[in-house]
Amino acid sequence: MATRSGGSMPTLSVSIRALPGLENRAVALAHELRSAPVQIVSDGIEPSARRGSPRPVWQPWSRRATHHLVLSGDVDAHPALLAQVRDAVRRQPAAVLSFFSGWDTYASHAVRIAAFAGRPWVAPPGKTASVVATVLPVAVAAELAAADDSAPVDDGEALFRVIRSRGLSHFASNPSLVQVADLRPDGAGAARAERATAFLPTAEAPAAWWAGDPLPTPMQIPAIHVSDGEPVSYEAPLDGDDRWRIRSRRAIPAPHSRRLTRIIRDRLLCTEVARSDLRAAASLLGAASVLCDQLLLAARAGSPPEGFGELSARESAGTLPLGALGRTVAALSEDGGRTEVHAAFLAIRDDVLEVLDDLG
Repeated sequence: MATRSGGSMPTLSVSIRALPGLENRAVALAHELRSAPVQIVSDGIEPSARRGSPRPVWQPWSRRATHHLVLSGDVDAHPALLAQVRDAVRRQPAAVLSFFSGWDTYASHAVRIAAFAGRPWVAPPGKTASVVATVLPVAVAAELAAADDSAPVDDGEALFRVIRSRGLSHFASNPSLVQVADLRPDGAGAARAERATAFLPTAEAPAAWWAGDPLPTPMQIPAIHVSDGEPVSYEAPLDGDDRWRIRSRRAIPAPHSRRLTRIIRDRLLCTEVARSDLRAAASLLGAASVLCDQLLLAARAGSPPEGFGELSARESAGTLPLGALGRTVAALSEDGGRTEVHAAFLAIRDDVLEVLDDLG
């Protein structure tokens, strides 16, 4: 079978992890993906009893499959999820590919830099791997599925260990191809633990998008601290160590830095969220400085994206404060506050790019 861009098509087996109380969601997702071999896996093992137990959702079950796709049962899938996963796997057949990055994680900030540089992939930082929507070669999946007394209890940490032991490449996608569903009746509140860095349900990446070069893991990632909303630098391990460290923010040197600061301040002070709450204004200014640093780093890696890449880059900018500040800015618990701040960060990105273009 040929892909949309020519060549042989990978064959997928798909397993959906049914979460307790959300079995109906898993059934609905399986129905959406019925064009592929799909099974639902219920794993009732308690975390305290997990060590040494098999991980059945990771077990490939189709003899024809070359790759195994695992999905959490609480996600909304892109309408063209399977086609895009196949296109991506054809370009990265030996890699482990994660198609979801939570908008408030340190990995999400690496994904944003990739988005701003027009890259479809980034090697994510840290010592765990996202397991919300992940595809991997069947031999790797089978190894992860097998019982192992020495393996970490957490699936993400166990997958990371397999990736490292086999010397595999692991890439996070830009954009995400699934969104964790907001299952609360009223849909209110911003502190949704895992929403996507960028999810574009009405736009489909061209097959050639996934052929782009991955962005190497940045050694210093401008980020927001996950608990207090402060700007920080998430930094790669030093020689002889494997721990990523959280340091104080390291501003990226930039010509006309005062002009950029003034642009950011003026944009944010036009928002009701910032004008009505000094603490919120300070948090938003910090997040905007991180956005500016990420754009400056991305400019070193490539030109601003166009077409599909521009759509993903804009959404990545807009979600930065929503994910990073959901715990610290009360107004982001309301639809009006989220919409206003999202728009402000889109405008800040446009303004910063205009300054950088003038300098180029």
